Amino acid sequence: MSNRAITWAYEQKCGSVGAKSVLVKLADQANDEGLCYPSMDYIARHCECSRRSVSRIIRKLEQLHLIDKHPRLRGGMKTSNEYSLRLPSVANNQNSTKLDGTPCHIDVTSATPTMGQALAHKPIREPKNKKSGADAPCISSTIPSHKRSIKLTRAGRTVPPELQPTISKVVARINELAGTAYKPDSKIVLDGLVSRLRAGAIEQDLMAVVENRWAEWGADSRMRQYFNPETLFRESKFEKYLNAARMNGTGRSAAVQPKDIGNGLVEVDGLKMTTKDYERKYGSRL
Repeated sequence: MSNRAITWAYEQKCGSVGAKSVLVKLADQANDEGLCYPSMDYIARHCECSRRSVSRIIRKLEQLHLIDKHPRLRGGMKTSNEYSLRLPSVANNQNSTKLDGTPCHIDVTSATPTMGQALAHKPIREPKNKKSGADAPCISSTIPSHKRSIKLTRAGRTVPPELQPTISKVVARINELAGTAYKPDSKIVLDGLVSRLRAGAIEQDLMAVVENRWAEWGADSRMRQYFNPETLFRESKFEKYLNAARMNGTGRSAAVQPKDIGNGLVEVDGLKMTTKDYERKYGSRL
């Protein structure tokens, strides 16, 4: 960024707010010599206008003799243009006057930047588009090494062939009981089920948890929302649910004789539920 370029840009008459905005943005990216290389998309994004509008404004600024545009090639392919702001040279101002009218003389030789100063004012270039093929950054440069394997594993996660039959049966039973439509290869299923199976759980353990949790939650509209693979097979909850199922024997509550109260409802131990919910919870038909 060059304060000299920005000050110059604000002083120019461009004919419209859009043109002034683009000129100031170019000045913001320029060095003290007035050179910059922002892409059309970058200018459009920061000036909040379309790419077509930027192209039209650039032509207008050229016609006003405020900037010069020069195409650039890299490896034989077109890249962002070089823009040169027509800043007044120091030599042209060496005999200018101060605000009080007193003549002042500028030493041109002292105004020549040193190598260190020139490097300090190197044009700020827009980062390359991350989706532009060969210019795309290597994944190792954007993801910490300790997280890289996790990200790649999750992106390509599938059901291991040896676990497919068990996972399909468990998911099918969950969908049958709750009327849901979970897919055996969905993320919410794989995150819990695959981990529990690899940790040593067997199909009977998983089914016992499913049956026991449905028996406990199926008739409760508030708790039924937790009857899903993510909750059932979460590492911090699974052992607790499994022990509860084992204590109950088969994983289902013992059938209790219901009282028919009409309109498709029954009462069991003071709890009202539909006949369908009763059959699901206690596994017996009325």
